[in-house]
Amino acid sequence: MAKFTNKYYGRPVEEYSKIIEELFQGCYFIEDWIRDIEQNKEKAKCIKQNDNWKVYKEKLEQLSFLLFEVIITMVLDDLKYLIQRYLEKMLGAFSENH
Repeated sequence: MAKFTNKYYGRPVEEYSKIIEELFQGCYFIEDWIRDIEQNKEKAKCIKQNDNWKVYKEKLEQLSFLLFEVIITMVLDDLKYLIQRYLEKMLGAFSENH
């Protein structure tokens, strides 16, 4: 977590989660774009006939890779770290009380 959220260390987790939420909400356009092309066969045919189709497809693949392989991996690692910290604190509190 320290790598990705270093500048947020010591701040509330809500701040970090708000940034991640904004990032993912900002990426909904990809899903809408894909759904639009899949539902509109004529538009899909025109796009695939366009000479730049390979470039569009490559850019979309790169963006998908970044989101699903990099960003989500980092978020899951951060979540794992937060859960471990929470469990350590809870165990410490439990040990003090018993």
